[in-house]
Amino acid sequence: MESIKQLLIRLTGKKNVYIVRRGNVAIREALRIAKEKGFSKVALQDQGGWITYKQYVKKLKLDIKVIKTDYGIVKGNFNDCILLINTMPGYAALQDVDDINATNCFVINDASGSIGRDSAIWGDIILGSFGKDKPVDLEKGGFIATNLEIDVEEEKLNTKERNILREKLEGLYRKIEKFTKIRSKIINELHQYEVVHPDKEGFNVIVRTRKEKDKQEVVNYCKKHGYEYTECPRYIRINDDGISIEVKRIS
Repeated sequence: MESIKQLLIRLTGKKNVYIVRRGNVAIREALRIAKEKGFSKVALQDQGGWITYKQYVKKLKLDIKVIKTDYGIVKGNFNDCILLINTMPGYAALQDVDDINATNCFVINDASGSIGRDSAIWGDIILGSFGKDKPVDLEKGGFIATNLEIDVEEEKLNTKERNILREKLEGLYRKIEKFTKIRSKIINELHQYEVVHPDKEGFNVIVRTRKEKDKQEVVNYCKKHGYEYTECPRYIRINDDGISIEVKRIS
């Protein structure tokens, strides 16, 4: 496990790494820790986040402030709150953390999609999932990385799981390069449509479909090339009509 933790320490820039049972556990524990630090309000993206953010905020009886975003991308000033940010909203666009000014905030960075990029080292707690179809896809587990010393129950991985996770972490940059090429190809082939954040780094390609004709054409494109897709509006992608081409699911 120590070699796995060292890889995650290098990827997150934090001193301590904890392997937990699920990514959802990492989210819940990060919010719990922030609440124990005295914070009572949580700022969340209006789209592009994860489905359990609000669930755990409500369970912990924290107040919610919804951030209006540009299809998940956050800009602006934030004060005196827990800032829970997915730094690759919808797995489709990398957040530039320099666009965010957080004063007296506790920053929780969901780096499930941004891991391996500079945006994944920003925050008081960096967390991520190793679930199915994630960039690091062990199909179980997650992590918390922080400079804090925290009390959290860690997941015990068997030898096979440890070897797979180490290989996935070591191969992360190759996967990023592979998916970046596929994403660029798709964006070029769909240049006549409205692609969300086409100039940002990402995995998925989300196409806004204002007309039923455009939607059907993009769906037909996905079927022709064997790409999995999901329809929007969907909070974990975008809140508008569209098709999210799930590049991150390509094996």
